[in-house]
Amino acid sequence: MFEIGGKTMKKIILAVFMLMVFTVRTDAGFNFGITDAVKKQSQKLDKKIEKKHQEEIAKYPKWTVMCFESYDNNLEGCALEDLKEMAKVGSTSNMNVVVQFDRSPNYSSAPVYNIPNWTTAKRFYVKQNYLEEKADLGEVNMASSATLSGFIQWAVTNYPADKYVLIFGDHGASWPGFGHDETSPEVDGETDCLTLEEIDSAMLEATQKTGINKFDLIGFDACLQADIQTLHIMKQYGKIYVASEETEPGYGWQYDQILTYLKNNLNTTPQDLGRKIADSYKTSFDQNPEMVDQGSGITLSVIDLEKVAQVETALNGLASAMKQFTAGETVPGTRPNWLELAKSKVGTQNHGDDYYALDIYHLARNLMDNITEDANVSTDDMVRQRAYDCMTAIDSAVSYRIVGSGRPFGYGISIYYPNYGFEYSSETYSNTSFAIMNLWEEYLSRYFNIAGKDKVPPVISNLTINGNTISANIVGNTDNDVSEANFTLAQLVDGTTVVLGSIPVEREGNGDVEMNWNGSHWYAIKSAGGANSILAPIKSSQLISEDEETGKRTYYVLIPAVYTDSTEYDISKNAITLYFQIVVDSDTVSQNSLYSDETGFIGAFNSSLTPINLKDQKLKILWGSINNNNLLEYKVASETELTVGSQGIEIVMQELPAGTYKIGYNSGDYAGNWDEDYEDVIVQ
Repeated sequence: MFEIGGKTMKKIILAVFMLMVFTVRTDAGFNFGITDAVKKQSQKLDKKIEKKHQEEIAKYPKWTVMCFESYDNNLEGCALEDLKEMAKVGSTSNMNVVVQFDRSPNYSSAPVYNIPNWTTAKRFYVKQNYLEEKADLGEVNMASSATLSGFIQWAVTNYPADKYVLIFGDHGASWPGFGHDETSPEVDGETDCLTLEEIDSAMLEATQKTGINKFDLIGFDACLQADIQTLHIMKQYGKIYVASEETEPGYGWQYDQILTYLKNNLNTTPQDLGRKIADSYKTSFDQNPEMVDQGSGITLSVIDLEKVAQVETALNGLASAMKQFTAGETVPGTRPNWLELAKSKVGTQNHGDDYYALDIYHLARNLMDNITEDANVSTDDMVRQRAYDCMTAIDSAVSYRIVGSGRPFGYGISIYYPNYGFEYSSETYSNTSFAIMNLWEEYLSRYFNIAGKDKVPPVISNLTINGNTISANIVGNTDNDVSEANFTLAQLVDGTTVVLGSIPVEREGNGDVEMNWNGSHWYAIKSAGGANSILAPIKSSQLISEDEETGKRTYYVLIPAVYTDSTEYDISKNAITLYFQIVVDSDTVSQNSLYSDETGFIGAFNSSLTPINLKDQKLKILWGSINNNNLLEYKVASETELTVGSQGIEIVMQELPAGTYKIGYNSGDYAGNWDEDYEDVIVQ
């Protein structure tokens, strides 16, 4: 027996022993009558604690909305409008609105209400039509884990509430991370951003130090963050999650409508608040004639974070089943199951183009459709069942979603799934928390290992020009692995055949293709209101809709380009993709460039999916060519450069300049190998 205070300690031990004795229930069901009394005392104590807790909560506002606004970059102008929207409503006695807003010295000098231009990071308590400055932090790195954690701790400590909302505002990039701080030191030659692991570290520290169990709602007013890799992190820290699978137009969410709703509905649920964010986002496009076309490409998901684990479990089952499905498959001719997986992937909704954020539900549905049932092959049924499990889990987790007319297959959650092995960032992705804790990366390694053994491109033969009709035959390996065929206009430039433009075509069962062309017109881009133009090498296009009565067809069109503000065109730093929506009626093209507004044309994204404001920039397009390894690569075109004015860029159908061109087809397979065949034509 050890002693702390001698007899006192012995008395305590004796009392505990007696309590244990008198609360033991005998086999006959008899007890000594103290259990009920203890329970009653415990219940009274619980009620007192809960009453005290509720009294403490009652002293606080109902909600605190904290906004981490990382805009030391080219989205600054759009974000200032968001801040103004917040101040239209402002805080109330039951709703705190607090913001940390980092600005840039390069894009805007506009004041916001009572605060003149600033270029540092400031913290504000947002009042109606007034910003109450709480701190000027100086030049900070908003892509730092410590900066994010510090803001959350400051907001919770100084503005405690019953419920908490945390909103991130800036560029999003799916699994690589969030936010770009242009005035902070670069990392590996790139603008620094918050990786998902850094966000995880920040939120873990902040929640531990503040005692917050979970945020009632976490939102990303950013591109591409409705992905399973981000959700894997966020499921630990929140109840409801709101984000987009797709890229977002610059102005993003409608904060005046969101805060007005919250002010007038203090007892709303996080789920209903999420629905309001989504609905107001979509309405802002639907009810504005100048933004309707932009709205066709939007998505926004409201996700129950407590059900994300179920989605991960279902995905692990699918990844395991697909690995087994391709067991033993290697080279062409021995990989029928791999081809079924490849075909399912190619047909899946891809958000963010080169970010390869594929919709999980749509992928699973394609697997259900493409993989035929075979009673003798158990892995077929296994993949189909696991795909169905994924669809069910997504249905359960995504409680609400909105999509534009051009994104009908955005079911709420995406996953990283590149087209080809040379596009797969295996070393970086394998180190993400999601990849380490789940089986998806193992499946990707298997998939691309099989793809990498195929070095043989499709074969194009029997190219024939008969009047306005151009036909050919395109076949793949022994297992017919053609994934893409395009009618193509090309030209010989400095000894290299470069693609000036391509139009997808459908192959017949035997591989035959056919296209009619008038021999004189092709797509071109030009500065709106300007005179000079450049032939447009369409990288890819997607048919959105077709009017059966008028024959008008609406497409999304992507065009590779490079820009500069000097005389140097550096693809490694300034390569971009131009996004257009076009309506084609015979030889007439009407167009609406996506993401176009008074800040200038920003329907251009770099390799990090950062919107690029091209106003007053010079621009050249990139021509594609097939290299010696049968891979498609791009080089800077030597054609006339464009200077982009305030009205942005147009895409038009125009007569080709006189000269010698090549007309024919190119084709790629599921492993990324390409072939091409052309005949020379002279345009006079």
